[in-house]
Amino acid sequence: MNKKQFEIGPVILANGNVVKVGVKEGLISKIEKIDSDKKELNRSNLPYLFPGCIDMHVHLREPGAEHKETIITGSQAAIYGGVTTTGDMPNNNPLADAIKQIENKIGLSADAPGTVVFHIAAGNN
Repeated sequence: MNKKQFEIGPVILANGNVVKVGVKEGLISKIEKIDSDKKELNRSNLPYLFPGCIDMHVHLREPGAEHKETIITGSQAAIYGGVTTTGDMPNNNPLADAIKQIENKIGLSADAPGTVVFHIAAGNN
């Protein structure tokens, strides 16, 4: 298998099943249940596999404070921590309080690696 296609496992799912997970081009392509009663399978040493987490209160700091964090670096950090969906707070400079600013932030997040970024707006415009 190559980098675009590989298997992970055995791993334990949240429901307790022991499985091998096939990944193809970044997506789960198969889940194969493993007999977890086998003597050679030591469940205490297996990693757990969970769905991605959601963090609906993040400050990605772009635009206006890129020296602290960008949408790309914040998304990278989220992925490394198991967060696949974020809600970006609107306290940027300029303030994300109108469609024009939100459209700009959507454009900035187009290359965010592997995450879904929701840009939250606040204001009177």
